Amino acid sequence: MSVEAVRNGGFYAGFVDRHNVTVHGLAQCWETLNRSGCVECLSKASVRIGSCLVNEEGRVLSAGCYMRFSTQKFYNNSGNSTSDGNGGK
Repeated sequence: MSVEAVRNGGFYAGFVDRHNVTVHGLAQCWETLNRSGCVECLSKASVRIGSCLVNEEGRVLSAGCYMRFSTQKFYNNSGNSTSDGNGGK
């Protein structure tokens, strides 16, 4: 999510299907961050959210960015399928 968010101007929402489980995710940087600040913030958020992976949902709110995943769709758009395995980055 963090890689795709940086590529998409600081925002990404999508999902990945694995072993009959769909996980939805969202990553977003605050508008006040430049590209390098967004990369740094989401990189740290990725590490922190890793401790939530045994759960059905996880969230990280940092000064500068937000990251969330859930087995339930929580955003209101069509999302992007990342079933090729790159969605968790």
